[in-house]
Amino acid sequence: MLRKLITLYFRNIRKGPEPLAGRRYVAARLDHAALPRTALTLLALLCVLVLIFFLHELAPLLIILCAPVIAMPALAYAASPLGYAIDNRALYVERKAFKTVKIPLRQITNVRYLPRPALQGATRIYGTGGLFGWAGRYRIRDLGTVSMHATNLDRLIMIQRRYRTPIVISPADAEAFLATLRQQYMTLQA
Repeated sequence: MLRKLITLYFRNIRKGPEPLAGRRYVAARLDHAALPRTALTLLALLCVLVLIFFLHELAPLLIILCAPVIAMPALAYAASPLGYAIDNRALYVERKAFKTVKIPLRQITNVRYLPRPALQGATRIYGTGGLFGWAGRYRIRDLGTVSMHATNLDRLIMIQRRYRTPIVISPADAEAFLATLRQQYMTLQA
């Protein structure tokens, strides 16, 4: 219930273009790797907050020093994908609180499934590594640098763009997403 309220709140304040006549696809649920990382991080944050509450009079500077620890999960949540939308001009990555990422269809050169084993040896340049999903820049062996906006590593789709960094996403219904994207932009290669 609380998650729905938070999602509705962030959806209402999110900035960015809304596709007018497009199809929307919800992001896949957190997978078996992201869910425990998220739960453990939030539990650790709760422990830090309890410590701050009990120790704030002994060390007032402690509150200032813990601000980044408190801000990191909030930023990870804000950057995690809410869903994806496709209209006749662009593909949109809708994030929970950050600005929507717009990818013009004319920039897309190839779209394909990305199997989980292809991520072995991937290095996170910056971003989240499973906290509310995977968001940020990653260097993947044999593929180079990619921008991830994914919640489930078993449902990955890689979108290659002309003269830009490829984007990796994870819609819940990957087949329908690819079918719609191919329908909107017939020159894509499978």
